[in-house]
Amino acid sequence: MKKFSLFLISILIGVIFSSGCGKNEKKTSLLTGTSVDSYESSPMASAVVALFKAAGTGAGAGTTSYGAPAKVGTKMQELGEADAEGKYTIIDPMGMTIKIQFKKGTDVVYFNLEGPFGTSLSNLYLYASQSLSETDKILASSIGLTTTFPRYIPAMFCKLSDNTPIAWHPISSLADLQNLSSGLLTFIQSNFPDSMTNTVTGNIPRGTINLTLNTTMTQKATDANPAHMTGSGTITLHMGQVLSVIVDMYVGANGPVSGTQTFTSSTGETGTLTFHSDGSVSGVVKSTDGTTVATIKISADGTGTYTDIATGKTYIITGAA
Repeated sequence: MKKFSLFLISILIGVIFSSGCGKNEKKTSLLTGTSVDSYESSPMASAVVALFKAAGTGAGAGTTSYGAPAKVGTKMQELGEADAEGKYTIIDPMGMTIKIQFKKGTDVVYFNLEGPFGTSLSNLYLYASQSLSETDKILASSIGLTTTFPRYIPAMFCKLSDNTPIAWHPISSLADLQNLSSGLLTFIQSNFPDSMTNTVTGNIPRGTINLTLNTTMTQKATDANPAHMTGSGTITLHMGQVLSVIVDMYVGANGPVSGTQTFTSSTGETGTLTFHSDGSVSGVVKSTDGTTVATIKISADGTGTYTDIATGKTYIITGAA
C-alpha cells in the first residue's frame, strides 16, 4: 500500500454492499467470457476501493520521515500543513478528505524537525536552556572544549497548546555529545505520539463516507509489532442504503497485516473484509439469510475484483493502493 509520509503513517477499513450498475457503465475487457465492468460503475465496488485506500493511510505509523513544520502552519512533506487543530490533511483523488491528528497522552502534538535540525535539516541543534528561543540556539557543529553544559536537544514533536517540545534530551558533558547516537535514538523512540486519529469524510463514486479511526502507536510499527487500529463509521450509498462499519485491525510497516472490518447494511446484508499478512484482502457479502452473494479479492498492489455471484458480473478494481 502507498505510504503517506510523516511517520509514513497509515489505516482503516473495507467492505460494502450494494446493487445496481447504472446506465453509464465503463466496460473493460480484462477478463473474457465473463460480464465485466469497472469498479466505478458499482456503488459497492467503489466503496470497497475507497475503504481499501483508507486502510493504507495508517501504514508505517511511527516511522520517522523528513517533514519539518516548525510550528502549526508550516509544511510537512507529503502531509502538507497542520491546521489550527493540529490536523494534517490528505485529499484523495477519489474525493475523500483524510485528516490525521497525533496525541501524546492527552496533548495534541505536531511534527517539528526544525527544532532539533534547523531549516536545512543538515545540522543538529543544541539549546542552552529548555526553550526554542532563537537566542538559545547553538549549532552542534560549533560545540568546542570551552562550551558550557548542560545543553538540550528538543523532541521532534511540540504540543499544540503552547508550541513547546514534548520533551528535552540533556547533554551534560562533551563526552555525552561525543557518544550521542545511542542515547538520542532512545530519546527519539520514546518521545513521539502514542496515538493517532484518522477521520475520513467526503465523496466516493456513488456515495459518501464518514469514518473515524483511532490507532495506538507502537513507536515504529512493524509487521511483527503492529499498531492496533479500531474505529467505526458509515458509508451512505447514493440510493440511500447505509452501511455501518466496525474496524479492528493491526497495521505493520506498510499497511494492515491482520484484522477485520465488518458491516451491517440498513437493508439487512452483512459483510466481512479480512486483511492478510501479505497485504492482500479477501471478503464476502452475505444476504439476510446468510447466503454469500458476493466475494472480494484485492492484492497488496491495489488490484482485484468484486464478484456478484447472483448476476455473474465481475467488477475490476484498480488503483486502490
